[in-house]
Amino acid sequence: MRADAAEPGGDRHSPWRLLDGWRLNSRAERRLVFRYGEAERTVVVAYEDGGYQLTLDATTVPARGELGPNSTLRVELAGVRLDASVVVAGEKRHVFLSGRSYQLRARGSAPLTAAKGRALKAGSSRRCPAR
Repeated sequence: MRADAAEPGGDRHSPWRLLDGWRLNSRAERRLVFRYGEAERTVVVAYEDGGYQLTLDATTVPARGELGPNSTLRVELAGVRLDASVVVAGEKRHVFLSGRSYQLRARGSAPLTAAKGRALKAGSSRRCPAR
């Protein structure tokens, strides 16, 4: 799947305008830091063709995802499909998944824009902390 261009105007086909992690001679990698209660965890997101590789602690899984209406998120982690609702309120992420709720606090995250949401169709999710 191709991620949509970042913003209207300019060269829509320029790789510099895509939000799919493309970089000259490499792929992008981000570190997302979340706090759940007193625990702080870092998820390393490596952009891959058609999705992402998520690493939490020593575990790496392939991931894909898509934002839906009303804060819904459909994800596939290591071949397992999940549906969640994510409500963003500042640094807080209220995640509703499989009848449970989690309140995560994102540290240093940029706000999710419509263009970034469309880029998720190339695939990702944020893994909930271990239960």
